[in-house]
Amino acid sequence: MFDSHTHILKRNAIVDLDPVDLIATNRKPSPILRKGYYYSVGIHPWNYHRVTPSSLRLLRALAAEPQILAIGECGLDTLCPHGCEYSPSIHTNRAPFSDNQTPPLSDIHYDSLSGNQDSAQQSAKAHREAFHASRSEIIQAQTTLLRYHYTLSETLRKPLILHIVKAFPEIIALKKQWRPTQPWIIHGFRGKPQLARELLAHGFHLSFGKKYNPASLALTPPSRLLHETDQT
Repeated sequence: MFDSHTHILKRNAIVDLDPVDLIATNRKPSPILRKGYYYSVGIHPWNYHRVTPSSLRLLRALAAEPQILAIGECGLDTLCPHGCEYSPSIHTNRAPFSDNQTPPLSDIHYDSLSGNQDSAQQSAKAHREAFHASRSEIIQAQTTLLRYHYTLSETLRKPLILHIVKAFPEIIALKKQWRPTQPWIIHGFRGKPQLARELLAHGFHLSFGKKYNPASLALTPPSRLLHETDQT
C-alpha cells in the first residue's frame, strides 16, 4: 500500500521534508532528493516563527523538482508544543486573495528576517521579540505561511498536504475563499464522522494513519481516501 505521508526515507511513499529543519541540520540541497524516492516539501505550522529567507528559497527550489509530488505538510495548529512563540512582523502587504486570484510569491513578506543571509544574530533577535500569542494571532501568522504554500501548490499544480489541529472552521473558510484547483489533503485525520462528512462536503481528501475513527474511514469514498504511517 502506498504511504502518503512519512518522515523516514523509504520507497512506495511520500517522504516529508521541512526546509526549516533541513537548514537547521545543515543539509545541502544536492543530496536531499535521492533517486527512486518521492517527497513532499513544506514548512510545518510549528515552525512558523522560524521562517527565514533561506528556508523560503529552499522551499521554492525543492517544490519545483519532479520528485516532489506534493506541497506540505503545512497548515494551522493552535496547540504548538513550544509555547506558540509569534513574531508580529510576519505579515502580508496586501489583503487576502480575491476569489479568482492567486498572487505572486513576492507578495508575501517576512520583514523581520529580510536580507540575503540568515544569521544566528537575526534568529536570536527574532526569538527575543517573540511573545506568547493569542489564538487569533497564531492563526493569522500561520495563515500567512499557509498562503505561501497554497500559491506554490496552485502554481506548480501539486496537491497540498495539511496539518490541521483545532482549526477546522478556519481551514474550511480558507478553502471557500481561495477556491483551490489542486487537492487539499487533511493528513493524519482522526476526527469523528460529523467532521469527516463536513470536510468531504467541502472537497477535502482525508488521509488516515494508525490512529483513526473507524466510522470516519468507512464513510470516506475511495477517491478521497489516502493511507499514511506518519513514521518518524
